[in-house]
Amino acid sequence: MNDKQLEQQAEQQTEIKQAITAMEQFIREQQPSRKDLLKHLRESPLPFIPWYCEQLGPAQCFALCFEFLQALGRYNVALAVGLSMNQYMAFSIACLPVAPGSALAGLKQQFKSMVLEQRWILAVSSFDDFLRHQQQAKAQVQCRLQEDGSVICDGLKNFQSNITEADVLLFSGLLRTKKLTKEQTKQQTEQDGQWQDVGTGLFYAFLKDTPGLSTGEPVYSGAMTDADTRTLHFDKVHLPKAQMVPVASEQEALGLHALTRVVFAVMAMAPYMGGAQRALTLAGQFAHKVHVQDQPLATLDGTVLDFGRQNIRFTVCEGLVERFCQALQTLNGSEMGEWLAEQEPKVLATKQHISAECEALVSFARKFIGTRAMLAEHEISQISQQVLFAALHPPVNAVIERELGQSLLAAIKDS
Repeated sequence: MNDKQLEQQAEQQTEIKQAITAMEQFIREQQPSRKDLLKHLRESPLPFIPWYCEQLGPAQCFALCFEFLQALGRYNVALAVGLSMNQYMAFSIACLPVAPGSALAGLKQQFKSMVLEQRWILAVSSFDDFLRHQQQAKAQVQCRLQEDGSVICDGLKNFQSNITEADVLLFSGLLRTKKLTKEQTKQQTEQDGQWQDVGTGLFYAFLKDTPGLSTGEPVYSGAMTDADTRTLHFDKVHLPKAQMVPVASEQEALGLHALTRVVFAVMAMAPYMGGAQRALTLAGQFAHKVHVQDQPLATLDGTVLDFGRQNIRFTVCEGLVERFCQALQTLNGSEMGEWLAEQEPKVLATKQHISAECEALVSFARKFIGTRAMLAEHEISQISQQVLFAALHPPVNAVIERELGQSLLAAIKDS
C-alpha cells in the first residue's frame, strides 16, 4: 500500500469514527424514535462501512463495523441486532476473496455501486440455517429455474430482522430444474415434469415491490421489538436472472455461506457487548451516587475489586474480537478453505464466551443496583431481557458446546 492509499485509508477511518460520534450525540440530544434514528443512520456512512473493505482491508473494516454496532448497542441493543444483519452480510460479500474477472467479482462491484447509490439496507434470510440443513428440502425455499434463466420461489423463511425498513433481501434456496424424459415436451404442464435439485442458489429480492413476497407478524415483542424480526412467505415469487447471484460452482456458493457463518458469529456479539457496557456504566454511576456511612460505594475496596473483575471479563471479550480482526488479515481466496476450517472452531468459541460473559456482566450490574433495576422502566431491566438473545443466535450455544466437546473428545481418543 503506497502513501496515497494509506492517507485515503486514514481519512476513511476518521470519517467513520466521526460518524459514530455524531450518531451518539444525535441519540443523546434528540432521543429519536426508531424510524428517525434509522433515517439518520441511512444518511450516514455507518450502514455502508463494509463496502469500503477494499480500501480499508478486511481487518480494519470489520473492526469499524463492530465499533459502530457496539456503540449503537449501548443505546438500543435490539435495533443494533437488526442492523447487524446488514453489516455482516454486506461485509461477507464485500470481503469475499474472488478471482479477478469472475462473474462473482463483477457482481460484487455492481452490487456495491447499487447499494451505495441507492443507500440500500440489506436483510438476510437464515444463511446459517440453510448451510446446516441444506439436505432437508422441506425446510428450504425452493426456486425453480425457468427457460429464460429466471426463477420462481416458494416456501418460508423464519427469521429476518430489521425487515420492515430494509430494502433488499438476500436469501438462499434449493435451485431446481425440470428434468424431461424423451416422451415429455415443453408444452406439458409443470405437474407432469420431474424437478431435480441442482445445487445451492443465492438470490436477492426487493422487499418493497416484489409480488408474492410477504412478511408475517413480529416474532418477538417486548425488549426485542426494535429488532423487527419477522417471517417471510414466498408465494410464486418470480425473480429475473439478474437477481440470482452467479457462482462458478456449488463449492463457491457454500464458501460464501461458510464465510457468513464465521463473520456473523463474532459480529452479532457487538450489540450485546454494547448492552453489557451500558449496564456496567449504570452500575458504576449508582456506585458513585449511593453512600454508605458517608462514603460512596465506589470508594469501598470490595466495590473496586468487583468492578475490576468485571473490567477483566469485558477486556477478555475485546481481546477475542481483536484476535478475529487479526485473523482476517490472512483471508485470501487461494487458501480460503483452510482459513475457514482453522477459524470456525475459534469463532464459535468466541461467540459462546462473549454471549455468556455479557449475560454475566449484566447480571452483576442488575444485582449490584438491586430491586430498582427490576422495574420495567429501568434500562437494566430491558438490557437483561435483550442480552439473553446473544446465546440464541445461530449456532446456539448448546450446539457450539456439543460440537467443540465432540471435537475435543475425538482428539483425546486418537492421541
